[in-house]
Amino acid sequence: MKRTIFMGTPEFAVPSLKVTLESTDLAAVFTQPDKKRGRGQKISASPVKEFAIEHGIEVLQPDKLRNSESIDLVRKFEPDLIIVVAYGKILPHEILEIPRFGCINVHGSILPKYR
Repeated sequence: MKRTIFMGTPEFAVPSLKVTLESTDLAAVFTQPDKKRGRGQKISASPVKEFAIEHGIEVLQPDKLRNSESIDLVRKFEPDLIIVVAYGKILPHEILEIPRFGCINVHGSILPKYR
């Protein structure tokens, strides 16, 4: 079974996270840091974080991915695969090179034809 890291944030990413959990050796979930949301501006966890906590998955929320600490953190898990679904940040080249089988990016919008 492939050792996997999942990166995602919104509700859109939760179904993919569920499938990843059921079909791989899910090592950790990376999601955006908790943010103020709603009228009361209360700090809230992302839907991906809530799902991960409910299922006992390690959650990491680095502010930035473009630093040696975050890159080393990803390396520590020795992932075979990284699945990215609406994470909200562009992954640096150093992270894209870590997994043996590469990264899969699922994008929820229809991108312009020549983008």
